[in-house]
Amino acid sequence: MSRISEWLHTWKLEVPQTVREVFSVFPIVAEHAPERDYVTLEEALHQGWVLIPETGTVERLRIHIKGAQTVLIPEGTILVGGWQNRVVNVSLLLAPNKAYEIPVSCVERRRWSPRRDRSCPSRRARTHEDEERPIRTSEEQVEEREEAADRFEVAEAVAPAQLRAEKLLAAFDGRDVQGEVWQAVSRRLARAETSSPTEDLTELYRRRRGSVEELVKPIGLVAGQVGALVAVGDRVLGLEVFDHPTTWREVRHRVLSGYAAEAIQDDWTTGTVLSLEEARRFVERTKAALREAQRVPAPVGLGEHAQLKAHHPGDPKGLALIHQERVIHLFAFPPEELDRNDFLRSRGRLRVIID
Repeated sequence: MSRISEWLHTWKLEVPQTVREVFSVFPIVAEHAPERDYVTLEEALHQGWVLIPETGTVERLRIHIKGAQTVLIPEGTILVGGWQNRVVNVSLLLAPNKAYEIPVSCVERRRWSPRRDRSCPSRRARTHEDEERPIRTSEEQVEEREEAADRFEVAEAVAPAQLRAEKLLAAFDGRDVQGEVWQAVSRRLARAETSSPTEDLTELYRRRRGSVEELVKPIGLVAGQVGALVAVGDRVLGLEVFDHPTTWREVRHRVLSGYAAEAIQDDWTTGTVLSLEEARRFVERTKAALREAQRVPAPVGLGEHAQLKAHHPGDPKGLALIHQERVIHLFAFPPEELDRNDFLRSRGRLRVIID
């Protein structure tokens, strides 16, 4: 049995935590977590170990790993700032003391300039080095603010699962990924009746942060948890797994917030919630698809990518980042298109109204 198969064998799907009888999170725990030899992007930004300046190229961003730690950037991460907000196209594991150009897609179509008055404060904490620096003059402070306006930080939520699925499917099929992402953003803003002069996907979170928190806040963390399967009603939205409980703890709020954004459409109607048995079937099919997936070298950084393709009817699709026979990050989703009309057609008794 391979190392990955052994790890998959230890997965245990826990009973779901369901909020408002519609948003269900099935924790996934795993035994024998390997030693964690990397940090997440947000951890690195907090420590001042990473710099992400604007490149002036829509589909590429340059990231400087200045610290001594390898950095994980999960697929679906939204980077806000620069000349327009971007979403990371694939999961990446970047070695320290190097600079990389990473593949991204724009999620703010109608802005191409620095946002000097960003309402989103930097998430980097003050470090000891900050305290040791001399007090800056007003001119130096202005210059620093100008430079910061061209840089990026991690958004409070990952991209919605359906948008991520559409992005990956476009890449798998050789279609225009950026065009698909722009169309997906426009559809979501229109569906949520949210206006954004720059067609900014993150406006959905800013406008409905309270509703997202109502779904996410009650979800607890389970000991040994490395991920979760998330469902709305009786439909799987996606499965998200990392190799270590610490990583899940670091990213869980942003990941679950992205999934919750799929569940706050005012006119969605749903029937019964997904059963534990149905969730287990999806997990087992995901495991089988991962075992059969062909690997290719990651386009940037360390490791390989395994594309989960539907070899058999009902097989999940998705993407896994694998390094040294460890699945660092896995995102899987149902093979059929996650269409809102599927929810509206379901035999529903409960009308979900949030906001």
